[in-house]
Amino acid sequence: MGLKGHVLHGTHAAHSHDFVEVAVVLGGSGVHHTARGEQAVRAGHAFVLRPGSWHAYAGCRQLEVYNCCFGTELLRRDLAWLLEDPLAGRLFGTGPLPTTSDGIVPLWLPPATLDTCRQHMDTLQSATEATTPGSRLEQIGHLMLLLDVLARCAAPEMMTANPRQAHLAVVTVTRMLNAQLDRDWTLHAIAQEVCLDPSYLVRLCKVETGLSPVAYLARQRLERAAYLLLSTSKRVSDVGAAVGWADPNYFARRFRAHYGASPSAYRARFHAGGTADTG
Repeated sequence: MGLKGHVLHGTHAAHSHDFVEVAVVLGGSGVHHTARGEQAVRAGHAFVLRPGSWHAYAGCRQLEVYNCCFGTELLRRDLAWLLEDPLAGRLFGTGPLPTTSDGIVPLWLPPATLDTCRQHMDTLQSATEATTPGSRLEQIGHLMLLLDVLARCAAPEMMTANPRQAHLAVVTVTRMLNAQLDRDWTLHAIAQEVCLDPSYLVRLCKVETGLSPVAYLARQRLERAAYLLLSTSKRVSDVGAAVGWADPNYFARRFRAHYGASPSAYRARFHAGGTADTG
């Protein structure tokens, strides 16, 4: 887990990561570039970027950005329950929200919320610098408080009601697919695992995640592939096989359609983006 503040000037080239990045704009101005296009940003804009997504900044004038980064292992291990939470799931593409193909969730933080967010980030930074017993527990606690603030901005309509828990079948399916990305899944095989009619399971998954089971599997495979390309020296064909696409040509087509570049070009472009402590 890592936190760092930056004051950006001019242009900062496109980059990607093999970890989750939370970027909060605290001041200044600039233009944020992502796969979805360009957006002028100022204090109050924030973004949650899933592993494999890319972004860049241009025209920065004293653009103050605070980054909080944490590895996917932390999310899968210590914070796995967040993926099933109907509120926090909005941040990670596992809750009932419109699907974003670029892996980026944009947020707007009103002034009072931005101040609260800044306080949590400052406290979290102090906790990450501590080496006392229990500091890791403190870090995770403050990270959860930060994510809570962001999740409430991602889903303000859920603040007026008690959010329901995700359907157990969908929770089971998402856990199962994430644990076995390399398995040769079909919709029928997935539905059999939870004893549901395939068409009914598709409807349930779309309500909870915005995606069908097969589309959810494809997205998780692509994000895992991007992580492996950036964090390992595996051959491209081996990366494809590791996520369930043994045909290199098919893997390359799916990857290019999602990220706009071949696996090799993506690795060459973003490999210098660095890695984060997995917690």
